Amino acid sequence: MANPGKAAKAASNPEVAVEGRKVGQVLAAARHIFLEEGYGSASMDAIAREASVSKATLYAYYPSKEALFAACVSEECGKHRIVYEAIEAEHLPIDQALIRVGLQFMRFLLRPEVLAVHRVVVGESGRFPELGRAFYESGPCLIEARTAEFLQHVSERGELEIPNPQVAAELFLAMIKGHVHLRGTLAIAHKLDVAELERFITEAVRVFIAGYQPKS
Repeated sequence: MANPGKAAKAASNPEVAVEGRKVGQVLAAARHIFLEEGYGSASMDAIAREASVSKATLYAYYPSKEALFAACVSEECGKHRIVYEAIEAEHLPIDQALIRVGLQFMRFLLRPEVLAVHRVVVGESGRFPELGRAFYESGPCLIEARTAEFLQHVSERGELEIPNPQVAAELFLAMIKGHVHLRGTLAIAHKLDVAELERFITEAVRVFIAGYQPKS
């Protein structure tokens, strides 16, 4: 979703627009190199060449490979905030809202490029612990925090009774992932059946809501 203020500022300031394009070039190049070569083999030199920027420019934006990888992950996961904002604005019944959240989340997780990044992390975090930390803090941790915020709002409105939104968020995300995400990561899943996925998420939401029904 575009930021009108930022867009207007960029339009009136060519230097801001150029800088924004360079950052976009760097992130696109980094994603390509990380997925093609793996985190361990990827070099900042190769990423700078791919992005057509100098090493000095690259390091001015991102001081380390870890920071650059984290930025790539954060850019993708940051888009998930918009999903929650849109759903909250619609004032849907809680079951419909959670089903919508679940579907959007799983469609995001099952995108080929997201699965590819996950495979890179799983395959290389043993040798590069910083990779796993960067991925978790810039990806799953952000989504869990936003989900916890959403559930806290739900609880404050009295729709559910959730004493610990953070724990509830972790439970909810784990429930809707099920084995679907594992099969996708292992590349043994067939073509995504959206209707089947929706049935699975609907049942997970039913169980989740039943567990957090207000007692009074």
